Amino acid sequence: KANHNSSEYLLQLEDELLIQIKSHQILLFYTTKWSKESIDELLLLVKLHKKSKKKKSQKFYMVAADKHSEHGFMLKKYKIKQTVLAVEENYNNDFIEPNHRIKHFLEAKNRSGIVLLHGKYGTGKTTYIRHLVSQLNKRFIFLPISMVASISEPSFLPFISDYKNSVLVIEDAENLLVSRNNGLSRNDSLVNLLNIGDGLLSDALSLKIICTFNAN
Repeated sequence: KANHNSSEYLLQLEDELLIQIKSHQILLFYTTKWSKESIDELLLLVKLHKKSKKKKSQKFYMVAADKHSEHGFMLKKYKIKQTVLAVEENYNNDFIEPNHRIKHFLEAKNRSGIVLLHGKYGTGKTTYIRHLVSQLNKRFIFLPISMVASISEPSFLPFISDYKNSVLVIEDAENLLVSRNNGLSRNDSLVNLLNIGDGLLSDALSLKIICTFNAN
């Protein structure tokens, strides 16, 4: 049985016949020993077992390190608690209009940008994100704070480019959002985040980013 948490395999099916399985690609390597009819039969078998995309997906994923994958990262699927709430009853009145703007922005195709959710602990930032995951037909990708520095790694951008039009969630992002005028050295993670959200990379990736933070 294949371990589907890993994103790449190289299998020897028969003598002089290899199949390489990646996240979004299958490659066959064979010699002239194999006829075109035999290869076409194998390709048909692959097509018949291709999973169809679900029309509606409320999946929540977390980025994890994976030294065996092509770029050193993988997505792990998680189930989170379904949360449907009345925003007008659970949040201040001045949040109703921003809530509509945020939902409209996250649902839009081929758009990118950054949503900043600021508030003290316990004010409902995480609950609101659960609500968005429950309500919107989007792929949400959680980036743990311990892996935020990975945004500046050259291999992260090719990895995340496989998940266009997703929503990247970063909670407790104070260290990432530190001002560039604070006299410290350049924050490459912040630079990449801004490029993904509103720079040249944003046109290619169409990623929406939600950052939560508590500091002033």
